[in-house]
Amino acid sequence: MSRSKVTPIKRPITSWEKAPLIMDTEYAALLLGLYPDTLRRMAKRGDVPAKRVGQKLWKFEKNALMAWAGVKEQA
Repeated sequence: MSRSKVTPIKRPITSWEKAPLIMDTEYAALLLGLYPDTLRRMAKRGDVPAKRVGQKLWKFEKNALMAWAGVKEQA
């Protein structure tokens, strides 16, 4: 019995320094250490700064999210 080769999962960059200016829910949740569904609920309630795109999609701006999370910008 032969085993197939396992390919490691490529994970996105998860540091604030290298994060894109605009993030989707999954990426922002990864940075914040939240489940994407939790972040969506928070965005819907207005608990976290986010912009709604269409009916179901949320986008998060890096600087607004950093300020909300209390992350200081790196020099």
